Amino acid sequence: MSTDAEIVKKIKELTAAPMLVVPAVVLSVDEDTLTALVKPKDEAELNVRLKSAEDEVNEYFIIVPRVGSSVLVALIENDESEAVLLKANEIDRFLVKIGDKSLDMTT
Repeated sequence: MSTDAEIVKKIKELTAAPMLVVPAVVLSVDEDTLTALVKPKDEAELNVRLKSAEDEVNEYFIIVPRVGSSVLVALIENDESEAVLLKANEIDRFLVKIGDKSLDMTT
C-alpha cells in the first residue's frame, strides 16, 4: 500500500463515527409507518425505524416490538434522527419477504 493510500485509510479510521447502541423501552408502535417511539433511560424519546432502509424495498425482515418491551436501538453515525431497531426481547409481529414469498406472523 502506498504512503498516500495509508494516510487516507488512517484519516478515514480516525474520522469514522461509530454506531451507538442504546437500550430503551417501547412506548408505542406505528405499523403503518413502520416506526416505534422508544424511551432510552435518562434520555429523550426517539422515533425508531423498524426497517433498516428508508426506501421502498422488495425484500425485508421486520420485527414489530411489543409496547413496554425492552429493545436495543442503533443510532447510525450517532444521529438520533437515524435510529433503527436492532433487537427486541418481546415481539407482537414479524414480517418477512424474500422474492415472491412472504410471511406475516403475529403472536
